Amino acid sequence: MPTPKLDPDARALLRTQLDSSEKLELLSALRSAGRPMSVAEIERACRLAAQTVREVLGSLTELSIIERDEAGLHFHMAATVRLPAFETLMSVYEADRSVVLSTLSAHAMERIRDMAARTFAEAFVANKRAEDDERK
Repeated sequence: MPTPKLDPDARALLRTQLDSSEKLELLSALRSAGRPMSVAEIERACRLAAQTVREVLGSLTELSIIERDEAGLHFHMAATVRLPAFETLMSVYEADRSVVLSTLSAHAMERIRDMAARTFAEAFVANKRAEDDERK
């Protein structure tokens, strides 16, 4: 069986909205259930700590990826997740989690490198300004 691939749109979702394994796991549970789930059901399905599930639910709700039912007791997938990129990402995640998790790790390393480069540049500029101020 060939290794599943992530297309650029699915990779973009990992960079922007679905940037943690917890988010992916929670969405996978909701998608697999195919029905609205309570917080307790999601906790059991994901095997994540209650606090983590609540934080991820809040984040995914804020991103309009999941929604609460009218009573506010159950969560379900929002209509926006019917996009091809989302379907591709979740299909690959369910077929071979390692492909998606390694991509997530690569994105995290990119962010760390970018932050380090920015910090170095800011320190260099601050040091240069301090030297210029001392000369005045």
